[in-house]
Amino acid sequence: MTENDPWGLASAVAERICHDLAGLTGTLGSAVEMAVEDSGRGPSEALDIAVTAAGELAARLRLLRAAFGSNPGALDGAAILALAAGLTGAGRVSVTTGGLSGVMDGVYARIVLLLVVAAGDALGRGGAISVSGTPGAVGVAAMGPGVVWPDRRVGVSAALAEVLAAAAGLRLETAGTAVMVLR
Repeated sequence: MTENDPWGLASAVAERICHDLAGLTGTLGSAVEMAVEDSGRGPSEALDIAVTAAGELAARLRLLRAAFGSNPGALDGAAILALAAGLTGAGRVSVTTGGLSGVMDGVYARIVLLLVVAAGDALGRGGAISVSGTPGAVGVAAMGPGVVWPDRRVGVSAALAEVLAAAAGLRLETAGTAVMVLR
């Protein structure tokens, strides 16, 4: 990172925040598990909710760290699906990558993750996200009631995906009513 690299600075800040929150999340989860064990009565409903929330928070932080932090590394469909668990915790959104083949790396992988996050943001009332294609032409589709993407760009994730794509000489294109394609 250099002083003239705003994306590098933003990535470093995001990575630091995620790192700090992930440590606290792990501590919270361990403390709740210890409380269950110490009670001798088994988990109460409140502790069950706390354990579930801590797991969902940890999954969300892994996704955001990969999308907004430093290089997420090589990603295939299975890796994207594992990271997308950060969107699916409450069962509101499902994600499939069955139509995705090949491995993406570097900025391309980051843009795909940002599009997955943006698709999740677009599904305010729940729905499904589908990631398909091959490196060089990956489509991310958001399907559900009241989907607002990509007709109206949603949040910082979509904006960063556009900026990174342009800087890398890639294009984001609308295909149909709810699909963005990265070329």
